[in-house]
Amino acid sequence: EKPGLPCVIAGIPEDEGWPAWGKWTVDRLLQRFAAVPFKVGKSDDGSPIRLRCDHFEQYMRSQADDSPLYMFDNKFGSGDVREQLLHEYRVPRFFPDDYMALSGEDGRPPYRWIAVGPKRSGTVMHQDPLNTSAWNTLLSGRKRWVLLRPDTPKHIAKAKHVMKEGDDDEAVNVFLDLLPRLREQGVKMAEFVQYPGETIFLPGGWWHCVINIDDTVAVTQNYAGRHNFPFIWRSARTERPCWSQRWMKAMGVKIPELAEQARRMNEEDKFEMDVLLRKNVERRVLRRKRRGGGAPREG
Repeated sequence: EKPGLPCVIAGIPEDEGWPAWGKWTVDRLLQRFAAVPFKVGKSDDGSPIRLRCDHFEQYMRSQADDSPLYMFDNKFGSGDVREQLLHEYRVPRFFPDDYMALSGEDGRPPYRWIAVGPKRSGTVMHQDPLNTSAWNTLLSGRKRWVLLRPDTPKHIAKAKHVMKEGDDDEAVNVFLDLLPRLREQGVKMAEFVQYPGETIFLPGGWWHCVINIDDTVAVTQNYAGRHNFPFIWRSARTERPCWSQRWMKAMGVKIPELAEQARRMNEEDKFEMDVLLRKNVERRVLRRKRRGGGAPREG
């Protein structure tokens, strides 16, 4: 983790006794929670689209889409189902830090997901939010990954310069069409297949695209820790100013030395949190007024 290099760790679910190991297959999971809706996407206005597991199972069995729907739910189905699922795995011992948890769950940026993906589903080439690092444990099926170093320019990583008419940036297009063209141009990348029981550690900033070779079940979590905190703080204070202020206050109570590190970074960067927070609140007030609502609560 400290060198900031990706790696594959074998055997965590079995070695650490996860109840999910052997239990979270696609069939068993979707049948167990047949009537429970999980998130499978977003509408044009950003609202979550949810689908019952039995309906999603029917879709998986019959679909022939190039880019299928992907069950990727940070709420874990919510309610009692959420509690059941969260008790069937645990954060691997290799990743003990979770500094973002200091602020509590209320308003915390999304950070953990259960993922059930049909074959050919996947993610576009991207970097994880707020420079967070992540671990991803596969319980069933196989995934194919490609990684590009953090210093790869965005237009190269997104392969915009090699796209042809009719091309898309969905995972299947990346692996079939765009990566071969990037290789021809000498772009360095790492490719590998993830198997059941393997956990991928992905440091913050690394570009990655993933496609499901088979129907898969995985669980993943993003985090802030001792080795990546400076990168995450500099991202969070700008992108999530209201929440970052609450996070800073929680640091001061629970890990004072961490709060002092954040304050020192703000001083070194001449970053004024209060100014950005005030501007952010003003923008939110204007948005609410345009929609005919009242003023939002600060933070």
